[in-house]
Amino acid sequence: MLTIKKRDEDSFTHLLKTHSIVVRRGAFKVTTENGDILALAAGGDLIGPAMHLSRMEVRLRAKALMPEIEVCAMPWNHFEKLMDGRIPLLKLVQVQLATNLMTMSVAAHWAKKSLRERALLVLKVLRDRFSVRYGQFKMIDIPLTKIDIASLMSTVQESAVRVLSEFREDGLIAANGKRIVILDNVRLDRLVQEIHERDRQKAEGEENGLEESPNSPQSHD
Repeated sequence: MLTIKKRDEDSFTHLLKTHSIVVRRGAFKVTTENGDILALAAGGDLIGPAMHLSRMEVRLRAKALMPEIEVCAMPWNHFEKLMDGRIPLLKLVQVQLATNLMTMSVAAHWAKKSLRERALLVLKVLRDRFSVRYGQFKMIDIPLTKIDIASLMSTVQESAVRVLSEFREDGLIAANGKRIVILDNVRLDRLVQEIHERDRQKAEGEENGLEESPNSPQSHD
């Protein structure tokens, strides 16, 4: 068990490059050197070298999101030996490591999403992965700055702040320090479902369009 403090960013980054890490308490983020968030991890999440094998050209940074967090770390080569003879399990773990990106669930057709849609999708993913009970509501139990939220939405800070302010005025969310409280989970689910339904209808329309041959005979009255 290791205790990682916020100021340990350099040593924590080095640890992530060679070890598989399981979060026991707290949360941390993996970013590019420019601060773009690649992954968020909290209690029970597994992060390791396989997560960024396809991103070796990108210099990553790892930083605790709380004053201190607790993690379990095992050298990746030891982890592979432990999995020796358990190939299906090892492959499953490698897939989890390789796809454990915060934005994975909302990345499809991202550029075609409006800022409002991006914000709704991000809020749902954060709630589903990191929320705790907060009275009758749910609170995303990791402290995120305005810059963090903007990074997750792939936009500038001012735009992210504007959309979140609209959600607050509309009674969808509230702020508790650097944590976001979801005030209306039913409405959030409905709004996200509407996004998925529009995507489905659009995909069906595009598929039907492809099925129409440009050389098909034309009917004549």
